[in-house]
Amino acid sequence: MPLYLQDSLRIEVLIMIDYGEQVRSQAEVAVLFSENHPELPPISQDTVSKIYAQYRDLGHVRDVKRQPKINEEDKLNVLLEYQEHPVIPARKVAREHGVSHTTVRKWLKEAKMHPYKIQIGARTK
Repeated sequence: MPLYLQDSLRIEVLIMIDYGEQVRSQAEVAVLFSENHPELPPISQDTVSKIYAQYRDLGHVRDVKRQPKINEEDKLNVLLEYQEHPVIPARKVAREHGVSHTTVRKWLKEAKMHPYKIQIGARTK
């Protein structure tokens, strides 16, 4: 869905689809919207379809913030890897487990683990 469409414009698209007794096709709505708002880039039929589907599924047209999917098994494996090898680079661990290195660093911070911190008695094998 285009980022330039504000909520009020998305609502206008919904109104154009089902205005009174007249039901317009999504292609007609795209053309009509582009005629009513020449200052904006034209929208496609696909955009109208996505707006309508979001309204049908969620009941609103506000932006939906997505939550990242955390695989607890990957998180546990990363933390176990750091317990075994505390000086291994975050980028290497990230590549091995298929996550970003910033995610690895975030997981380490949440677990209060400090990679590369020199500790007496801790040696790599």
